[in-house]
Amino acid sequence: MRRGEIIMVGLLALFSLYLMWKSAELPIGYIRGQGPGGGAWPFWLSAVMPGSCGVIALRWWRRESPPSRSEEPMLDSYGWRTLAQVGGIVVFVALIDVILIYGAIAVSCSITCASSGVTASR
Repeated sequence: MRRGEIIMVGLLALFSLYLMWKSAELPIGYIRGQGPGGGAWPFWLSAVMPGSCGVIALRWWRRESPPSRSEEPMLDSYGWRTLAQVGGIVVFVALIDVILIYGAIAVSCSITCASSGVTASR
């Protein structure tokens, strides 16, 4: 659990930096006569996220949170199977534009079935 907590904090911090970069493509300041720009809310929200990640990382380093004191694995076998099934859904959505809906269904179903142990039977 300890390693999983800091890995997730790092990924969340990187994701927040990416969101800041992407939201800065829109105006993030105040536009006279219109109000805040389209990227203002996502930019400033993702600007606060690294600070939250820093607080979590500090608590991890001090071993103040229960996961930071735990030596248990982050995922057991059931957790890995569930993650693989969710991965099948993510793959499905990502592949719709690439190989169209029917190809995406075939690929994601094969991932989901393989992760849950389902086999084709007659």
